[in-house]
Amino acid sequence: MLKKTIEFIWPTFPEWKTFNPMQLDISQQEEANKIRTLDWSQSTDLAIDEAIRISNNEDERLRSVKSKATNILLFIAAFVPFLTFSINSPWSKNIVSLPEWLTMLFFGAATSYLLASAVWALRTIQKAAYHYVYVTDLTKIWEHPDRNIQEDLLKEHLLASLHNQEIVNIKVSTFNMAYAFLYRAIIALAILIFLQLAYSFLTKLFPWFVVIYELIFGVSI
Repeated sequence: MLKKTIEFIWPTFPEWKTFNPMQLDISQQEEANKIRTLDWSQSTDLAIDEAIRISNNEDERLRSVKSKATNILLFIAAFVPFLTFSINSPWSKNIVSLPEWLTMLFFGAATSYLLASAVWALRTIQKAAYHYVYVTDLTKIWEHPDRNIQEDLLKEHLLASLHNQEIVNIKVSTFNMAYAFLYRAIIALAILIFLQLAYSFLTKLFPWFVVIYELIFGVSI
């Protein structure tokens, strides 16, 4: 229960620390061995078309998640001035300000969440070891004309997609982390605004609320 509560307050992504884009895990290594050893002579053209489709889908997933991460960074850049204004400027002359410790608590939480969101968004858009079928791969294939060139080309496309799949999955996860922190930042600020309005309402409508507050916390409003 405690672990879930901590995870809710501050999400973590343990897989990020062990992620190595240059290596395949055990299940992927087995899949790579199958790609190398299978007989692809049947319907080779169809298999190549499907391999290219899979590769294009992974490319599109990567572009999409990077675009969304960039949008998060742009949103944070636009949101920070508003956050600064909300803490440095009075809400209204007719609104009583919250106690400073409570304001700083939620403001600090919102700021921390925004910083964490920006970090994860940057990790999403940063360059990774992405794999393509390059000129060098083609020259290696055509250096052996005695072999089935179509099958070798198919294997290169499939192996590249296999490597890229894990990279894209990690990028999607880092974007989800960025979104999770951004969501919490907005919630923290929304709670702060709600408490500000509720506090002002109570202190003006019920003067005895101020007395009770001072007795409990020992702080004058």
